[in-house]
Amino acid sequence: MKTIVITGAGSGIGAEVARQLSRKGCALVLHTRANADGLRAVADQCRAEGVPVAEVMGDLREPSVSLTLAQAARQEFGRIDGLVSNAGHAIQGSFASGVSDALPDAFATMPIAFARLVEAMLPDLVASGAGRVVAVSSFVAHLFGTNGLHFPASSAAKAALEALTKSLFTRKERKASQAIASAQFSAAAQLAPTGRLCEPSDVASLILYLLSDEARQINGQVFHVDGGLGLA
Repeated sequence: MKTIVITGAGSGIGAEVARQLSRKGCALVLHTRANADGLRAVADQCRAEGVPVAEVMGDLREPSVSLTLAQAARQEFGRIDGLVSNAGHAIQGSFASGVSDALPDAFATMPIAFARLVEAMLPDLVASGAGRVVAVSSFVAHLFGTNGLHFPASSAAKAALEALTKSLFTRKERKASQAIASAQFSAAAQLAPTGRLCEPSDVASLILYLLSDEARQINGQVFHVDGGLGLA
């Protein structure tokens, strides 16, 4: 039974990845920073599929949390076969509002936390013989000022996350931010060639494939799961 660690698993993409992996029979280590109720609900849904689940809460900006996640996987399941680095948040702003003040938090939450997670789990991933790492990025690393939305700190952090993942030669993919008003989501959907925005299940399906043995020759790639929004 493979063991997969998922950060930001209390809702959205992380939660959907957990549910789909549970149906594949994977043991799971699920993380959230503060959404205890959401994490518990997702964990219970996964256990209902007959798989063991460990729950870990903590702020990934704290270096010890990455180690705690790795230790939890080792203690509970004795192995780590995959990491889905999904935790993160979008920070709206502009240079006029002070981008430099937002950069430390954005980088600590995303690329720095990702690097610590990989460092903590790398020996186990290598020992697995089929280790997989998937980092969830965002369209803000590629589109700037869409519909008047500006995320300069998050854009820089997500771009750094993608570069780190390429350096690791592992898989990566991305999903739109949840820090956008519904009207802005609707406007973005109209721009996409498919006429709709992606759902968590759309992203989760790709992640499951990237975690599989069939994807072993896919390395250092950035996948745009955006319904063609990046082409608009």
